[in-house]
Amino acid sequence: MASQQLHEQDRFEFRETCWCKGASNLEEVKRVWMQEFMAQLKPSIGEEVENALNRVLLPYLPLLQKPILLPNSSSLLHQAESSASRSLELQFTGNIPDTMLTMDKIEDEGASLEVELLESGKRVEIGPESSMKIKIDVLDGDFDIEDRDDWTEEDYTNNIARPRKTKGALLKGKCEIVMSRGVASVSHIAFTDNSKSMRNGTFRLGVKVVKGLPPGVVVKAAVSESFVVKERRLKSKCWFFYDVTCKL
Repeated sequence: MASQQLHEQDRFEFRETCWCKGASNLEEVKRVWMQEFMAQLKPSIGEEVENALNRVLLPYLPLLQKPILLPNSSSLLHQAESSASRSLELQFTGNIPDTMLTMDKIEDEGASLEVELLESGKRVEIGPESSMKIKIDVLDGDFDIEDRDDWTEEDYTNNIARPRKTKGALLKGKCEIVMSRGVASVSHIAFTDNSKSMRNGTFRLGVKVVKGLPPGVVVKAAVSESFVVKERRLKSKCWFFYDVTCKL
């Protein structure tokens, strides 16, 4: 009897089957696969084993027949947007000069600039959002924000100004700041290079959240108006000619 069972096992082989042949959809493929599997398995097993397999596999057959829906990019984006319970925005307030000089703090150049966190036009003064860490960036003056409101975080990143090879970072000072009650001052930074390297010869300031963003909250970055940055040595030359004129 044992030799006969061994002989039966030697004869048992799975045939190579194209499961998709003749199947019009995924559910049909699953059904054909199950039928082929059971048909090839039955000759090599006893009645008791067959009954045991039926008890184990049959409860899962309805699950195999259910369609599998793979999410597409648009549905994932919609889920991400719907999961955001609050939409906030950063905004520059105060004034910024049309022209500034390198190596001088912008507050010494007449700027009184702050960043506010707003929700529906009102400052957010309480909650974890009001004390997030923000980062100041230098942006290309060509970043067109006046004619469009739908610019994205990717647009912001693509317009971050890159320093020249011979220069270091475009800003010096404390560029990462923790907000207090939804506001932060950014007047203590200074430019290290002029804006001539930009296509239109101007910079913008940008600010975005880098730490402390609570789950379910989306915060849009802020972008300032464009301005020119000139070399500081031009200022000393102006004072030199002013002193000479006064002495005369």
